[in-house]
Amino acid sequence: MKNLDTWLNDLLNDLHIPRVFSGLLDEFILIIFLIIIAMLLHYISKGVILNAFRKFTKRTHFRWDDLLVQHKVITYLVQIIPAALIYIFLPFVFSEGRKISELIQKVCVLYILFSIILALNGFILALYDNYELRHENDTRSIKGFIQVIQILIFFIGAIIMISVLINKSPTTLLAGLGASVAILSFIFKDSLTGLLAGYSYR
Repeated sequence: MKNLDTWLNDLLNDLHIPRVFSGLLDEFILIIFLIIIAMLLHYISKGVILNAFRKFTKRTHFRWDDLLVQHKVITYLVQIIPAALIYIFLPFVFSEGRKISELIQKVCVLYILFSIILALNGFILALYDNYELRHENDTRSIKGFIQVIQILIFFIGAIIMISVLINKSPTTLLAGLGASVAILSFIFKDSLTGLLAGYSYR
């Protein structure tokens, strides 16, 4: 089975377009094609899945689903679908070994990772809001703890994204970041101390 890249190349050769231009024209056409497909998948995902979830939340009496919508957790998760589908179907578009295909795959992975990071951050904020609503009269606050978790999410997420970008293992990068962890611990020591002190009086 021919992929689109091979089929388009054959078509351009049949039209007697010089190879100097056919390679660039081939990539340009396929990139435009992928952009259009990605936009269609994006609008379909948001129009069907996201709207369906929003309608579902309006019919329920739970707070959780409303908080997930409020902090765009579902929105960020839905955004993963177009990138994931583009990544899966890239071998059917480009020939094996094409650098442009590897570049688009990397962009898709980075986009997916970034969406997951934002979704996790939104989930943490939803968790915090739910806790605050349940403990309105509680003098203890978990805000410092939540902020530490947010920092860790973005920190680890950034490490993974950088590792994808430079084709290195995340463990290799994390191995040399002991000093960074120590610095973060020092910066947030007041938050951690206050959190531990608050729970010690329970």
